[in-house]
Amino acid sequence: MNETFRRLCHRNHIKNKPLAKLKREDLEEFIAFCKKPPKTWIGINKVPRFIEHEGNRVSNPAWRPFVVTVSKSEHRKGLQPKIKDFELLDESIKEIFAILSSLFNYLLQEEYAVINPISLIRQKSKFIRKQQSSVKIRRLSQLQWEYLMHTVTQMANNQ
Repeated sequence: MNETFRRLCHRNHIKNKPLAKLKREDLEEFIAFCKKPPKTWIGINKVPRFIEHEGNRVSNPAWRPFVVTVSKSEHRKGLQPKIKDFELLDESIKEIFAILSSLFNYLLQEEYAVINPISLIRQKSKFIRKQQSSVKIRRLSQLQWEYLMHTVTQMANNQ
């Protein structure tokens, strides 16, 4: 394994654990944290992560990892986003899963990790809502079929 990669992984600790030691419970806590981050981590405007300052690329102090938004229709009505209204969308949770899964798959390929804890979470996820609405079946009722057949027969007889 690449020595630089090994040092990078050992220095990046979460919950005082190296990435390879993270378990399903740790990542579930992370996702729960993302659903309810500290208010100081939530912004009301999407701003760039980095800005140019005196010819250097520096962190933007106005940047926040989470942003609350309002729909276009609400914005047209004059409603402004409020930090207290922050809600992590299902699409965002799915994106977090995709990114973490890619990271752990890479760690597996580099033989740094032995499991992908995201796959364990996805199996029985309390974070991703499954589509449970029934698919609408579109077909003609018996009465509609009878009317259609009657009309077609009449039209055929009139020709």
